Amino acid sequence: EKFFETTWFGNEACFDDLGITALFVDESHNYKNITMDMKLDNVVGMHTVGSQKADNMLEKVRFTQQMNGRVIFATGTPLTNSMADLYVIQKYLQPEELDFCGISQFSEWITMFGERETSFEVDVDSQTFRMATRFSRFHNLPELMGMFSTVCDFCQCDVNKELLPKFHGYEEVIVPRSEAQKDFMEIAIERKNEIRNKETTVKEDNMLKLMGEIRKCALDIRLVNPDGYDPGEDNKVKFCARKLKENYDKYPGTTQLVFCDISVSMPGRPFSVYDELKTELMSLGIPEDEIAFIHDAKTMKQRNQLLDDFNEGRVRIMLSTTAKLAEGVNLQKHMKCLHHLDIPWKPSDMIQREGRLIRPYNENEEVFVYRYITEGTFDSYAWQILEN
Repeated sequence: EKFFETTWFGNEACFDDLGITALFVDESHNYKNITMDMKLDNVVGMHTVGSQKADNMLEKVRFTQQMNGRVIFATGTPLTNSMADLYVIQKYLQPEELDFCGISQFSEWITMFGERETSFEVDVDSQTFRMATRFSRFHNLPELMGMFSTVCDFCQCDVNKELLPKFHGYEEVIVPRSEAQKDFMEIAIERKNEIRNKETTVKEDNMLKLMGEIRKCALDIRLVNPDGYDPGEDNKVKFCARKLKENYDKYPGTTQLVFCDISVSMPGRPFSVYDELKTELMSLGIPEDEIAFIHDAKTMKQRNQLLDDFNEGRVRIMLSTTAKLAEGVNLQKHMKCLHHLDIPWKPSDMIQREGRLIRPYNENEEVFVYRYITEGTFDSYAWQILEN
């Protein structure tokens, strides 16, 4: 994107002036959020307004196609969090086939190839249930895949399966809810009802703000109520630290990766889950120089050095967000365990996270993935979203 917007021999260059005859888009799922024309009411998870990044990519793809150029998308997660993602790929790569089938917008596509389902599901407060309508499954699947297969080449996960370490499923670490978290969730229920019943304005409170706060509450109460923490109570950080220490001692020479997208360590921030976890690990006897944050690497040289130190086992435990390490990074050499301290929004993020561990040429024959869940909090809602 930056290249396309820079000057070209001193003159402002537009994309159609560059003479590009082929586009190869890696990690193409990052461009799935295009604007979609549709007539659908009361269906959860559907959007009409897309991102500028995705809409710009669609324009470039369409122009390249009109100039008889080639467009190639590559991704390990073509369906990230919605059935609509398959329509988006077809919209990018086979618009003529969609027109031939009389499909000009998503509502026509989903009528032909999808089914909607209304059922009870856990609400955002994780305490109550609500009726929700979602697109739940495909139909006319042979016809859909017959069309899609003309532009798609699959590389199945079970190819060269002998190169992958053994993974027997998630190990769930259930964390008891504290009294402060319980009190916060009770208030969250009242706020949710007021928002749904339109008893408050969007400026005063809204669902996005509420979900952000209860998500933080599930991770650590100090992120929403600094005075609500009782040092004598267990929480996610302590559970994770003990599990990291247990594996640190049990599997010498191996490495562990912790993913957490919230509360990254930053200068001047009074509390950070990253700093708290590091403090807990050091109190359990793990040397400070064997614990690292990916955010500590400020330059590409520092980042490469840190990744090399982790891959060679000089750094035994590393913390990162999904955006920093989940895609296209080889860290698997000595990695034994991966920890989901918080929960990402999309299933593709889970797949990308775990792809750092369950990866060819991991020298460990068996690996483990831990999911940390605080009882009676946003965590149950978040896992339900991923399951849907």
